Amino acid sequence: TLGPVTTGATYLFRNLLKGEPLFFWQDFKYSVKRNLKQGLLLGIIDCLIVVLLAYNITLSYFNLGTYVTNFVFYANIALIFLFLLMRPYLYLMLVTFDLSIFKLFKNALIFAIIGAKRNIPAFVGAALVIAGLQADGLTRISRIEHIDRGYESIERDLYALGAHVRRETGT
Repeated sequence: TLGPVTTGATYLFRNLLKGEPLFFWQDFKYSVKRNLKQGLLLGIIDCLIVVLLAYNITLSYFNLGTYVTNFVFYANIALIFLFLLMRPYLYLMLVTFDLSIFKLFKNALIFAIIGAKRNIPAFVGAALVIAGLQADGLTRISRIEHIDRGYESIERDLYALGAHVRRETGT
């Protein structure tokens, strides 16, 4: 259900961001039904990639020491990071275009590489914000222009989720 549910949620969020009328259950069911085969296949491939890379990282971490295991460890870290940058494009292209699975992955890879200059700082900035939310006490994050480039008004969205955040200017 991971692939079809993600497909339905992506379709809803895409329409919401485009400002189109949204009928939650009808649009969700329409998207799942329309993209069921590809969504299921993409969900299975998605899970397999994450599980295999996580297994490889764990296995090579506990066997570090030789050049080969060190290379395998860092190569798998790079691959999972690249896949995390590709993943948002996969489902968005699935619900928007009629492409084969191979073309979805090819285009997602191209977009992830082309958008790396924008995606990596936004990804790291969001990770810092999440780490700051988990920390005890007060957390200050400066130089947030990288976060702003990737996430418009993130403080409003975090506040809507229950986080106590505020933007300070002039500091």
